[in-house]
Amino acid sequence: MNRAGMIHATAVAMVAALLTMRVAGAAEMSAERPRVDLFQAQSPASLVAEHKPSSAEPPSLPLEPPEPASATLPADIPQTKPAMPFDVSGEWREPDRHVIVLEGMGRMFLLCGRCGGLRDAVRPGQALAGGYRVKSIDDADVVLAGPDGRPHRLPIDRHPH
Repeated sequence: MNRAGMIHATAVAMVAALLTMRVAGAAEMSAERPRVDLFQAQSPASLVAEHKPSSAEPPSLPLEPPEPASATLPADIPQTKPAMPFDVSGEWREPDRHVIVLEGMGRMFLLCGRCGGLRDAVRPGQALAGGYRVKSIDDADVVLAGPDGRPHRLPIDRHPH
């Protein structure tokens, strides 16, 4: 065998050895780490987080109640009303329904006005959490009634359709 043939045969043998090692290494790696499906199929119902009560004890309350906020704030600082505890985080539209995803108070809620088959969907008139109720849903806004009965309007239009 001439020198060129010898070099060619050696190169082929080295490539074959490297490929064998790579395949064996990949098999070992796949045996060590399970594959994860990053894009699992989801349904609207799978997006609702199940509420699991905490097993930890609730924190103990202080013995003395704190002073009212109006007594501790200087008079020149305007007091603001508390922030709305809910926010529209998404939506999707289908020919027969419009589903709004509402997040707040550590939970996620699916709101829908005409979703007979959507399990766990909150409809107008039903309670959410913290004394809030869904008052109405339309194409532009979700209106919630707060614990005090006052309406709170949450715009939907900032989310892509």
